[in-house]
Amino acid sequence: MDHVEPNIRSFDLIGEPALDDRAVLEFALAVQTAAVVSGETLAGATRRVSSIAVGDILEPVQASTLESLPGTSFDIVSADVVVGVFNVSDSDAIAVADIFFGGPGTGADRRLAPIELTAITSSLPQVLQPIIEAVAPTAAHGVALVPASDSGIEAPDLVRLDLTFTIDEVEVAASIHVPDPDKSASVDGPSNDLLEIVSGMPLRFDVDLADVSMAASDVQELAEGDVILFDSPPDGDVTVRSGNREFLRGTINGSDGRRTLCVTQVLTTQ
Repeated sequence: MDHVEPNIRSFDLIGEPALDDRAVLEFALAVQTAAVVSGETLAGATRRVSSIAVGDILEPVQASTLESLPGTSFDIVSADVVVGVFNVSDSDAIAVADIFFGGPGTGADRRLAPIELTAITSSLPQVLQPIIEAVAPTAAHGVALVPASDSGIEAPDLVRLDLTFTIDEVEVAASIHVPDPDKSASVDGPSNDLLEIVSGMPLRFDVDLADVSMAASDVQELAEGDVILFDSPPDGDVTVRSGNREFLRGTINGSDGRRTLCVTQVLTTQ
């Protein structure tokens, strides 16, 4: 099982009184997977150990609040249309620019200099693109960052996704503001763009067969051909995880010389 099933119904991330657990989980997994890809891109761009973590929820915000955001804001532009806003504090923006210049990531409480602004707008879009495409399906044709304009984004209902960049030991907090991905679609039918992005996201799953405890001395003496016994019968329960979240339970079976997983329980969000 290496992908999300395509039959995902439309859902309201904020407005529904009781959200569908499966819909929320699928969307959250897609965003988390995109964050992993963005973190790997950041590591390649900086040549440092890097990762990007996303917040647990999409916080509803009003478009009018974008005008009073502290720090530095950039319009996220795709095909000449503003599809979102990226915001970061002045100090953290300077720290990111310093890292792109090869520095240690030292921040400062001042506005970005023109050369620092160029470092951000030329290097960060490719890092953010997987995440932006996951939360703003209309941005599927490449994105750019430009200093925030007066016109901004044309959508009354927005959501905020909080991000934390970790580059070596430097942590940078930022946020992305995009139109509510459900309210931009029809109420009665699914958003085809959103379905395409979510259903096409590759997801990695780990199957936990059993835990084995061994003495350190026994581990040191292991050699090729040795057999490790663990108490898990052929039809015993196994757990399927995605990251730290339990996703499925099932049993391992065999068919034509290949191992298969028979799903016995689909776990809800926790």
